[in-house]
Amino acid sequence: MHRYNTDYPPLRDMPQIIAASWRMFCVILGGITNNTHVEFVKMIKSYGHTEVMDPEGCDYCLLFCPITSRVGTDVELALRKIPGNKPTILVVMYHTFNINHVVPESSRLTEDPRVHLTVSCLFYEQNLLNSAYNVKAKNEIMEFLGLSQNLLSNRRNPLSIRRCDRKHLIFLGVGLLVFFIVLLIILTNIN
Repeated sequence: MHRYNTDYPPLRDMPQIIAASWRMFCVILGGITNNTHVEFVKMIKSYGHTEVMDPEGCDYCLLFCPITSRVGTDVELALRKIPGNKPTILVVMYHTFNINHVVPESSRLTEDPRVHLTVSCLFYEQNLLNSAYNVKAKNEIMEFLGLSQNLLSNRRNPLSIRRCDRKHLIFLGVGLLVFFIVLLIILTNIN
């Protein structure tokens, strides 16, 4: 009798393989976000992902869950808004003015198999706070979707070279090299 290897990692632990092919997403609001969720949406769209209004036409859902009472209750209510078995990224949003506000470990908030990634963020009024939680949330989403974290950090530094700009720099470098060679030939023929 053959013994089969049962040490396979659960599918839930391998979402990056699936997520790398996701391109179209649907936004679901589990409560009032004061439009702070838009910053996450813009970030994802800036890397070529497309927001669609029809959940049937999306690859995954981006569920924003602002906490208004108890974390567990609010998360469970928000999860009910996920259409069918759509894979979902859950963004748990805490309304606070304190950038050092301590929140529960987001990965422990739900065991719903439709939720492939859970992140936490802090917001106040209409703005995301400049906090480590928000940076971590953005980086985890980008990594999960197979988008380079370096691109995210390079956007803040205009002097840094993004991957898509390297082709342009190579083209520019070759063009300058050709220009100087032609200039050198012309100058040597003049003398």
